[in-house]
Amino acid sequence: MVSGGSIADRSAVRTITGELVEFIARETGLDRRTILMVLKAEEDFLMLQISKSLGGGRP
Repeated sequence: MVSGGSIADRSAVRTITGELVEFIARETGLDRRTILMVLKAEEDFLMLQISKSLGGGRP
């Protein structure tokens, strides 16, 4: 989900993402694949909005 950073940072992000996905799956009953697709779409949307706010086009 997040690019760049050290291996430790990426590992921490993967751990947090995994825990978030497990929590959402438990609370909603949705499958992991659907949750990951939604989180990726949210990330893409936020990056687009940030890029637009900074005066750029697509990231």
